[in-house]
Amino acid sequence: MSTLKDPISYRECDACGYHDRVQGYGEFYFYFLLVIYGFSHNRRHLCDACGSSLGKKLLATNLLFLIGVPNAISCILRAGAGKDTQMAGLTEGNRLAKKGQIDKANEHYQKVLNNFKGHPGVHYNRALGNFASKRMNEGLQDLATVIEVCPTHLPALRLIDRLSTPA
Repeated sequence: MSTLKDPISYRECDACGYHDRVQGYGEFYFYFLLVIYGFSHNRRHLCDACGSSLGKKLLATNLLFLIGVPNAISCILRAGAGKDTQMAGLTEGNRLAKKGQIDKANEHYQKVLNNFKGHPGVHYNRALGNFASKRMNEGLQDLATVIEVCPTHLPALRLIDRLSTPA
């Protein structure tokens, strides 16, 4: 069985809930309108897909004033660099699953599962993707696989609790 270089950095994203490498990203906005100027900053912990999206948003927002552009470029580069090669398909699979393209996402998830048999985070992502694609039965099967492999997987247990609680 394979091992990761830095297993601690792989967890559920604070923004989207998908399992991936999570890093801290600086969110910085600057504005200048003749005599009024200001800035806003924040630190967020996001997966690579959300970090890349944040970087693109920062770039578009800060492009006019240039001061925030280096931070935006840094976010985009950090999201794509330094990923463990054994988990390379995970980010792209998550992007596709969020868009509801679970069949394409499963191809990327399968690459990761070939390296890490029964990885609960990947099965959890597949469940989320199946639910996003309105495939409830497949999603429930993936959740059952997560609990079978790792009975204490908290995100899966929380999701099961939300699904079993009437609205």
